[in-house]
Amino acid sequence: FWIRAGIRQENQKLVNIIGKANGALKAGNYDNARTLYANALEIKKDNPILNAAIVTSFVSEGNETGNEQESFDAAKPYIDIALEKGKDNANIQVAVGYAYETTGEYQRAFEFYDQAVKLDPNSADAWFHRGHVLEFLGRRQEAYQDYNKAYEFDKNNALVIIAKANMLLSDGKTQESFEMFKKAAGIRGTSAQVKSEALTSASLVRRS
Repeated sequence: FWIRAGIRQENQKLVNIIGKANGALKAGNYDNARTLYANALEIKKDNPILNAAIVTSFVSEGNETGNEQESFDAAKPYIDIALEKGKDNANIQVAVGYAYETTGEYQRAFEFYDQAVKLDPNSADAWFHRGHVLEFLGRRQEAYQDYNKAYEFDKNNALVIIAKANMLLSDGKTQESFEMFKKAAGIRGTSAQVKSEALTSASLVRRS
């Protein structure tokens, strides 16, 4: 009984820490998120998902501040652990792919995203990120196919909706594009940065 109770308490503590860490990450409080994820790693040593979350905190911060390479270098030890322990996890492949994407290594990023969609063909995030990097590689039609696939699996993913809105805009469908940008901004739980991007784009479309 005491062993089982101890495991339950440990698991609940881990859930609480990860919940706070995820909230800090979404809010852009990257230092706080990393501290909390590190605390969680003290409970679940070398956990690949937690290491991947730390990777995301580093590279997201680097992407915002313009210090992409510095942030990637800081994330690299966690990338190595995440891949070693969880290479068959689609979310880890996406996190690592994003790390390479922020440094401009688009072909390398594509390889991780491509592996992610193979591991989880129903992952909207994996399809979206693969589509995003395909645009950087100049393969726009393939990117649009991936965005449509992502939207098929998750119609309430703000990033996917923004991608669809941009597709509509490029096709001259301004009203439909405007509505999609507005929808993205209204998705519950959307980060302030993504919401701001969606609202700014909606405003620009309305002016046009």
